[in-house]
Amino acid sequence: MMTQILTVSKRKSTIQQPQKNAHHQWLCGFFSFLRLPSAGYQKLQNRLQHVSQVQHILEVLDPDGDDITILGNEFGDTVWTKWVHPHLQNNTKVPGAIISYVTSLEKFYMLVTSNRYNRKDMPPLHGNYLDIFKETISALKGWRATVDNETQHIQHRGFLKECDTILTTADIMELEGSKPYRAGIKALNEAKAGKKLSLQEFTDARDLLLPKQAIQSRPGGFRDGLRPPNAHGRPCQKDQTPVCKHRGTASLY
Repeated sequence: MMTQILTVSKRKSTIQQPQKNAHHQWLCGFFSFLRLPSAGYQKLQNRLQHVSQVQHILEVLDPDGDDITILGNEFGDTVWTKWVHPHLQNNTKVPGAIISYVTSLEKFYMLVTSNRYNRKDMPPLHGNYLDIFKETISALKGWRATVDNETQHIQHRGFLKECDTILTTADIMELEGSKPYRAGIKALNEAKAGKKLSLQEFTDARDLLLPKQAIQSRPGGFRDGLRPPNAHGRPCQKDQTPVCKHRGTASLY
């Protein structure tokens, strides 16, 4: 495998004859490194994905380059300024994909800065690139956190797409005043006090917890402007609560 270059497409994985450059050597070494326990003992598909993502970054940053030193430009920040940030600004990649690429890059830096390969068999790293890659590894956690923070509105929209039930404040107040709700609260309090519940009391507690979980498991802190339209096509009001239907379960209402 060290004498072959790996290329991955969305439809299939193929192995082609290598181009004799440092890209090829590093990517093949990276592919082999990902099989080690220290790299997570990655499965074949995961190894192909990590290698292809690093290959993509290298080709975008330096299409005519034949080594990996481009990654060390701007003291290691060139990937952020020329690849990650443009995608964030232009919404050309979803947050999960960007984080996945950054994770692949982190694993690649783990190889480059480790002693898990014979340095005589790999292209030399000139200047202070090795030190830059070591320092960048610790910075990548902050990169992922920044991507997550900057794309919260996108993630919230994804959560809200799953919301198919709208409860108003009046609905919730009516629910809390209902006989089943009061019976469930009583059963929970008795359970907290150490009392052994009867089958009916256990059922009352269960019937309370299931709808409460459906209501309270929604993501918090949504901006009003991100609230989805209700079943009648009207935007949700401030006193309306979106409720997610959990995958694999029937609707509770």
